Amino acid sequence: MAKPEVSDPRSRFRPAPPPAADTQQRGLLRLSLDLHDGPMQDLAAVGFALDRLRRDLAALPDDPAGLVLQVDGIREQLAVIELSLRKVVDATGDPPPGSTLASLVDAEIARFTRLDDADLELQADPAIEPATDSQLIALHRVLREALTNVHKHAHAGHVAVRLYEADDVIHLEVTDDGVGFDPAQRGRSGALGLNGMRERLRLLGSELLVDSRPGGPTTIAAAVHRWRPT
Repeated sequence: MAKPEVSDPRSRFRPAPPPAADTQQRGLLRLSLDLHDGPMQDLAAVGFALDRLRRDLAALPDDPAGLVLQVDGIREQLAVIELSLRKVVDATGDPPPGSTLASLVDAEIARFTRLDDADLELQADPAIEPATDSQLIALHRVLREALTNVHKHAHAGHVAVRLYEADDVIHLEVTDDGVGFDPAQRGRSGALGLNGMRERLRLLGSELLVDSRPGGPTTIAAAVHRWRPT
């Protein structure tokens, strides 16, 4: 007579393996954070070093044209790499679970100040928290895109970030004193990610306002209505 199978009593205390989908999501999140905090920051540092080198070469008494062309070629290659990495980060880079709006704002401010020499003024109410994860992600993406555009295009000396709430609407404003642009032209071409920011907010019943002109200043303002799903 076959002996009955006896289960190992210790098995009841072994945690069940996480679902494959959860494991994959955690892997994508880790990849996104590793890319953002590693190669993306390293590329930015290299770009700044190349900019300084290019200025130093241009100041040399002998003709540095050949060396300057080599530096420009390296910068173009770095731009292609940055674009590829940014696509990966954007595809997987939603805020980690449990992130607060205040912590995301602080992280983006710190990121900007590492990359740009402009003076940055922050006026933010740390108690403001969106009602949904979708609103949190939208505000985070708008702030990142706006500050990235300032760094890449504005040549600003002063940047102001304001976060406040009035009449159940969360307002996020990024203003710079840089070179400015024509919003109609940039909006049609899709440059600066304005169309993406505007569409993300529209889906939440909210708005993106762009106030700029050639010569500046420029203000990018998100108004997120504090609705809660039923």
